[in-house]
Amino acid sequence: MVPPVVSCKGLIDPLPERLRGLIRRHNHVSRDAAGIQLRAAAHIGPVEYDGHGFVGTDINLLFRMLDARPLRAALAGSGAELGLIVSDYVYTNVVCRYPSLVSPDAFRPARFQVKYTRARAWTYLPGALP
Repeated sequence: MVPPVVSCKGLIDPLPERLRGLIRRHNHVSRDAAGIQLRAAAHIGPVEYDGHGFVGTDINLLFRMLDARPLRAALAGSGAELGLIVSDYVYTNVVCRYPSLVSPDAFRPARFQVKYTRARAWTYLPGALP
């Protein structure tokens, strides 16, 4: 959760590279069995707090994207430390509008279905070879 006062551009740059650096550092000083890969998702939308946590359809979409098979498959076969999936809205309105942050060509389209949610999203593996 990022408060509305934080620019959404930070979800694309520098956050993924900073996370990747922290994961690389962890993996470098840890045994192979303790190495990690991280799945992250970015979406923009209103949420509510119900006293137990954040709720809403946009939160549901975020969690469905995290569980999307295309993200899992891309990350598993890549050796990358981080896999980022962004909603079609974030791709169109942030990634494509600010191509100097991360090239839109670095993202791959992904259609997925998780539970009752069918959607299009975009995956990005920072630092992974094409």
